[in-house]
Parts: sequence; structure tokens; C-alpha cells
Amino acid sequence: MESASLKMISDCFIKPKFVSEEAKKPTYMAPWDLAMLNLTYIQKGLLYSLPPEKKKGFSTTNFVHRLKDSLSDTLTHFHPLAGRLATVKQTNPPSVVIFIDPDNSPGARFIHASVNLTIDDLLTPTDVPLIVESFFDHHKTIGHDGHQKSLVSIQVTELVDGIFIGCSMSHTVADGTSFWHFFNSLSQVFQSKPIAPPVLKRWVPEGYDPIITLPFTHEDEYVNKPNPPLVRQRIFHLNSNAMAKLKAKVNSECNTTRISTLQSLLAVIWRCVIRARRFPAEKETSCKLPVNVRSRMSPPLPEHNFGNAVQSVGTKTTVGELLDHSIGWAAMQLHELVVNHGDKQIRMSSSPKSDMYGVEFGLGKGVAVLCGNAMKFDAKVSLNAGRPRDGEGLMDVDLSLLPETMALFETDQEFMSCAALINVFRQTFDLLKALKDDKFEEWFRKRIAKHGPIWKANLLGYPTVVLHGTNANKFCTLLTATYLLTNNHDQSPGSLVQPLIKSLTFNVICSILFGIERGVKIEKVIVYASMAHMEDNIFQNPTTFNPTRFEKRYAPSPPPFSLLAFGAGPKICPGMELPKMETLTMIHRLVTSFMWELLSKS
Repeated sequence: MESASLKMISDCFIKPKFVSEEAKKPTYMAPWDLAMLNLTYIQKGLLYSLPPEKKKGFSTTNFVHRLKDSLSDTLTHFHPLAGRLATVKQTNPPSVVIFIDPDNSPGARFIHASVNLTIDDLLTPTDVPLIVESFFDHHKTIGHDGHQKSLVSIQVTELVDGIFIGCSMSHTVADGTSFWHFFNSLSQVFQSKPIAPPVLKRWVPEGYDPIITLPFTHEDEYVNKPNPPLVRQRIFHLNSNAMAKLKAKVNSECNTTRISTLQSLLAVIWRCVIRARRFPAEKETSCKLPVNVRSRMSPPLPEHNFGNAVQSVGTKTTVGELLDHSIGWAAMQLHELVVNHGDKQIRMSSSPKSDMYGVEFGLGKGVAVLCGNAMKFDAKVSLNAGRPRDGEGLMDVDLSLLPETMALFETDQEFMSCAALINVFRQTFDLLKALKDDKFEEWFRKRIAKHGPIWKANLLGYPTVVLHGTNANKFCTLLTATYLLTNNHDQSPGSLVQPLIKSLTFNVICSILFGIERGVKIEKVIVYASMAHMEDNIFQNPTTFNPTRFEKRYAPSPPPFSLLAFGAGPKICPGMELPKMETLTMIHRLVTSFMWELLSKS
């Protein structure tokens, strides 16, 4: 994947299809908008599957053309996004006014690109691949850059078996709620469905001038581009059962029923991140939440008010106090933060309740929500609805941490006991589908190319080691029957050549033979030995019938354990006896039917 790079196909700007008299007026920034000038753009997008049968009747050219036209229609309603930021400066007294200027702007940017990657290339790795950052425009762009760059950008990236549609939007113009309102509206327009028009009037405190001046003489006084350190970004998948158990445990600890699932989960993440950072007990720590305040205003703002309507609320404690108390104690601190804020409808701006998978563009439900580099900093947490392909009732935790912190976090049993990692579900589903479609060898080869001849997985709910090639043969040959005894040796139906699945615990064996760490209990082993016979790096021209390939005078000797014709152990192939009988029959026929004599005594 490191060698994969994005190929640009086209790049253009889109203006609103219709420009009303209202759209010709400048839009002045609200206080919440101005507070976002130094924040990076919001970057989120959806990945859609295009399997071969669906791709046959799909025209990317037509799709891109329709999406451009839909963007033009959508910008008619969300016309501030087609403008650019502008600044008017005063010298006496020194002041600046920042606003959205609809004039002298080419409109919203639209990019069409492609990359030679599959959906699995993006979703199978443990960390979110860095190539995903190139699926979005406005890399490391902050709100103030909207003076020179578009306020919103749509990028369509073609994959081998799918399409990614990414949206980048200035955080100075809109918050997460407004972002998803726009993205959903674009999808609805594309599908010729009605939309909920945005309310574009900016909120300012009663009695204040809607044109807000900032007491500065130069942008250097208030513009500060962030330079966050390199972090690892990983998506954890949580299922509803784990979340229900966590919520019940937390409420039981606090002798209440009021603590929500979200508060319980954030408490666990807070504790585990702080534990992984290994801060001293006396150090102060805080947990901050961006809050959608539309419903708590008096009077409340309209549900579809477009712009920024978020506040950051937080609670503080010491590291020692946080870790010495229970999960329930931490969850109660967050619960009281919500209650004291006075809004029972409070939720994070990147909330799993946002209708992210409602953005379909006629392609069906997306298979994943992915984020760009924007606002990727240490201990940044985003919560998204779980992917439909992984089942209902899931929640995704998109977490960025320093590499050394992430290494400790992902071994923290308090959090990992809640996490239903993607491979627990997807590897099992993909394996069963491959068996059903008689494509097990294709499934296996893809993973050999990605992970090598030995890798760990979780299949059918069991920790599993998958072995291939000489390693598989070595395992079957050297492991004694004592270790191979199992309650169930039945092979899965689907194709004539199937994996050998054995139940066992073999910590010491794996440690000695394959270097798998001690203390890891492996309950299943999948051995697929037959594919080793077709490896070019073991046998030259493996598909050619060559009885002399094992003779040293004709070819280099293959490495040890390169051929295991009939398997080994309790599941040894019963067909092994057939060639023995055939050979004995042939020899008996030759010996008894002909007279034999030595041609040479030597």
C-alpha cells in the first residue's frame, strides 16, 4: 500500500445553480464562527462498495457529472459555502471584520481522482492508512485559509471495487451538525428527494451588532496554525451487547439508572488513555466535550440552523483520583457535567446519532465513515455510527494517539473488553462467504499477500493462527498426535480442498516453531498445506508436470517441509492408502507375469 498514490482525473469549481438576491449579500461571522478561525477543516467521507455485478451497469463519468450538477443545486440552498472569506481592516481604531464574500469566488471545489486500492486495503489494516488523507481536499488547512481556498470541497475517489466520497468544510463556517446536514442534503438532491432547507441567519447575542469587529491590526495577532505531532489513528468497533453490559455495570456501581451508554464509554476511554500516558498521580487531567447547543438556547435555535452552535464543556480531576476510583465514578463526573449544563438533549457534535449512513448517493449504505487529517491530534476521539456491513447496533470509536500511547492503550483490557474489533466479525463473515462461493483459495491468497505465511486472526469467535506453505507442513509434521487430538475435526463444506481446522492450545509449540509470544492462548489453527505445492518460490514452474523436480541433478532441492502430499495427524487423507495399493498391485502384476533376470551383477 505504501507505493499506492492518488491519480488526479479532474479538478473544477462549482457555483450555485440559482443566485437569489439574499445570496448576493455578505454573511457576517457569529461569535462561535470567529472562535474557529484556527481550527482545521472538517473532513469526513463515506466508502461505498461497487462489486463486479454492480459495477457492470455503473458509469463513473455519468455519476461524477450528476454529482456536480447536484452540488450546484445544493449550493443554491447553502450559498455561503460557495463564497470566500474576506477581511476589512480599520486603522483608527485598529480593527478587522471577517465575513463571507459571495463575489470574486469561483465556488465550491470538486475533485475527481482514482487510486489502485480495494476496500479491504483500507479497512483491513489495524491503523487507518495514511493514503486516506489524500481522499480529502484542504490538507492541514485552517479556517482563516478560507480567504484563498474554497469553503467546501467534494472529492470523488475511485477504487478498484468501490468509491469514496469525501467532503471538506471550513469549521469557521459550520460545525459537525451543519456539516452532516449539508452532506445529507447533497445526497438527497442527487437522488431527487426533498431536503430540509438550512436556516442561514447567524446568531448573535441580543442587543449586539451583527457585524463583529476584532481589535487587531494584523492577522499574525490572531492566526496560529497548529502543528500537531504525528499520531496513530485507529478505529475500534463496539457492539451493542458490550455497550449494554458496560452501561449496566456503571449504573450498578453508582446505584443509579441515569448514566447513559455514551457517558459510560467516554469514562472508559478517558481512564484508559490517561493510564496509557503514564502521567504522575498528582497531574491534572480533563475530559472536554463539544456540545450542540441549538436546543438549549432560549429561545432555541432552529434544528437546521446552519453555522456553528457548539460549546466546549469539560470536567477536571487528578490522574490519581481518576484511576483510583471506579469507571462508575468517572462516568458520574461526565453525567453531572451534562446535567449541570442544563440540556438533556446534549450530545457530541460528532455523535453516533448523526445520520451519517443516510448519505447514500444512490449507492446504498456506505461500508465505512472515514476521516482525513483534519483535527487529528493526540487524544482526539470521534464517535460514529457502526458500519452496516458489520451488523446492527455497533458504534465506531475513531481515536488518535501518540504511537507509544496507542501501543499501551490497545493492550488495556478495560477498554478492549468493550471492543468488538473489526476482524472478529469481518474475517469470519468473509471466510464463510468464500467457502459458500467456493472461493476459499482466493480468500487465502489475498491474506497471504497481505500478512505473510503466518498470521493471527479471530475466526468463528476463537483466537486463531493461520499457517501456509512450509510452515503449515512443519506444523503438521512435527506436532505429535497428542497435541492434535480434538473434539471436532469436521471440515467445513464448500469446496473439495478445504482448510484443516483443529481445536487445541499450543502456547509452547507456537513459541518454539513460529515465534508466537507465550501467554497467548490459541484455540484454533487453520492449516492450508496444498497451496505450498503451487508456490513459485518453492518449485520452479509448479503447474508443469515434472517427476524429476526432486532429483538434485535436474533442479535445486526444495526446502524442507515443502511437500506434504497427504497431510498428517488424525486428519491425514484416507486417499493415502490408495496409491499404496495401486503400487503394490502393479508390482505384483509385473513380478508374477514376467520372467526377470539381472543384466549386470554390479
